[in-house]
Amino acid sequence: MGKQTITLETPMDVVMSRHPEVLPVLLASRIHCVGCPLSAFHSVSDAALEHSRDPEALLASLMSAIAAAGSR
Repeated sequence: MGKQTITLETPMDVVMSRHPEVLPVLLASRIHCVGCPLSAFHSVSDAALEHSRDPEALLASLMSAIAAAGSR
């Protein structure tokens, strides 16, 4: 998927299935996408806004977790 593996438009179910290392970030942020049937329909941006979070900040946190996992 290139250098940027996810964007604000990427569906949350895609993010979680391709990058399970983001699950602790979501849970710690109290973003309840894990196991939610709407995760196939909510983008990263949608999920952030649904949980009163800044979409860019959430994307940065997810990308950081992905990068950290890739450096191991």
